[in-house]
Amino acid sequence: MDRPEGFIPISTAGTYQGTVANLIGVVVKDVAPPTQTKGTDWCLSFTIQDCFDGQSDHVSTISCRIFRKNPAMLPKVTGIGDVIILRRVGINQFRGKCDAIVAHKHNSEVICFKNSGIPMPDSELHIAGGVNKIPHSAVPDSITPTLGEQMYAVELKGAAKSFVDGLLRMQGLAPKAPVAIRSGGQKLSLIKDLESGNFYDIRGQVVKVYSEITGVDLYITDYTENNGLVLHQDPQELANEDDGYTPSSVQKWQGPFGQLTLAIRLYDPHAAWATSNIREGDFVYVRNVRTKFGKSNKLEGALHSDRDNPLKVDIRKLTTQSDIDDINKRKAAYEKGRAAAFVVNEPKKASALKKEKKAKKKAQKEQEQQELQEKLEKEVANATGSNAHVRCSFSDVRLSTVSDILSNPARKITGVNGKELVLPFVNARYRSRLRVLDFYPSNLEDFSHCLDDQKWNKQMSKLNLDDDATVTPSPQSRWEWAFQVIVEDASTPARTAPDQMTLIVAADGAECLLKMDACDLRAGSQRQAVKELEEKLFILWGNLQELKAVGVRFPLQGDDKKKLKNKPFECIIEEYGYFDKEQHGEWKNAQRLHRMNSTTIIS
Repeated sequence: MDRPEGFIPISTAGTYQGTVANLIGVVVKDVAPPTQTKGTDWCLSFTIQDCFDGQSDHVSTISCRIFRKNPAMLPKVTGIGDVIILRRVGINQFRGKCDAIVAHKHNSEVICFKNSGIPMPDSELHIAGGVNKIPHSAVPDSITPTLGEQMYAVELKGAAKSFVDGLLRMQGLAPKAPVAIRSGGQKLSLIKDLESGNFYDIRGQVVKVYSEITGVDLYITDYTENNGLVLHQDPQELANEDDGYTPSSVQKWQGPFGQLTLAIRLYDPHAAWATSNIREGDFVYVRNVRTKFGKSNKLEGALHSDRDNPLKVDIRKLTTQSDIDDINKRKAAYEKGRAAAFVVNEPKKASALKKEKKAKKKAQKEQEQQELQEKLEKEVANATGSNAHVRCSFSDVRLSTVSDILSNPARKITGVNGKELVLPFVNARYRSRLRVLDFYPSNLEDFSHCLDDQKWNKQMSKLNLDDDATVTPSPQSRWEWAFQVIVEDASTPARTAPDQMTLIVAADGAECLLKMDACDLRAGSQRQAVKELEEKLFILWGNLQELKAVGVRFPLQGDDKKKLKNKPFECIIEEYGYFDKEQHGEWKNAQRLHRMNSTTIIS
């Protein structure tokens, strides 16, 4: 189907940065209620998509924000499945992601066709003949959609039907999240009373806001202390210690110090609202925050979308003055106590000042060395054509080829009888420059495994469970990453077949690579996690997943291999052995394995 004249594919919107363009697409997520900005405008946010072939979805979506002086002037976007026409919208790029901005200065036009009001494609003739017109809403001064635009909206609805039905079905069938309420039925809580595994309503002041593509990290405090939280050390305390050295991570945190601040991960629609409306220093009220212990075994919170009402925003600015006064009183007490702790300190002696100066000089030198190292890594990546978005530790380890690793001479030793022995494996670490050729399992949803499954987790078999028992994951189930990639050397001599090897990516090595916690990727509630995983792995292996999706034969050979578009990257490989007495009999038959570790995708 051809787009109406003057409209561009969303996938090309990035080339129009700083100018205006015409777009048309189907609403697929982030439909939040209108919110008031810090100025006088009201903002409506949503995301549209215009291609549904299953291969280009990740580049065919764009976030849209409409600004108007009055909420009544905004279009009536009802939800997923609506078709939106955007004329003369500004294209803006932020954090590597394109946004469509409908602002006053562009004289933009917005037209919305409600999903339920759009006929299916077999009704196009009635529209073209002028018998029916599709009902729509629009911002003031928008020109009525042409017949061609209406017909395209009908075709777009037909193309998106399966995709949209899947989104709506997932919302309608998603199980209700369990609500864990503290004794007495009271969810409203101070930070000092938070425990893991419950849902709480929290009032506090915003300390930090970090926005990412996948969500927003919100740090709030009500100036009560909880021993389960991350300890933010006071730089004044550290400066008075003998060595006078204050780590840079401590210097960057501006307070409050101690265990007073809760980190909450916000997901859409809460994240979209917070990005536009929340700033450091604001007082907020956050509902239904689920608490848990994070990677560092410290208490943190998460705020997911409401499964009964996906558009509901559970964070707002705190407006009750008495609640704000309570927080400010505790803040004043905290600051008074901190000031009193240091007012009794004696003036620093000359020896202490000398130590402090030496420590600062040391820290500055370390920072300069780190910046120089990062600069060198980027220069090396540019010179070698390596992927600068994949980095590894142990840069002092020399590069090894796949052949070097597979034929490691350290495996050959001389036995007590003078005969040469070949060890089944050696515990070794290598650094190599590689590219990915294939991965297993073929479906990303199978990259995580439930630790309650005794077929996967052999330790579960020791509990004398039924061997044929079917494990149904629960919200309390624990998961771990485990998948394999087939790699080869980044470069090989001409007319030489490159050596290949299989790397296991699992457990802590996978968490280091992905910077994601493993979860049930087949659960409907984890669709965002699957998308995030797909985007990260695209950085690692390029269009490899797309080639597998269209049926290209593997292993890749000849012209098919030329279709693979990815960059080589440097990674750390660890060699180890797996020995099972029942399976291998003797230790000399142990299985030699290699895993990826100390390597991270920088997204």
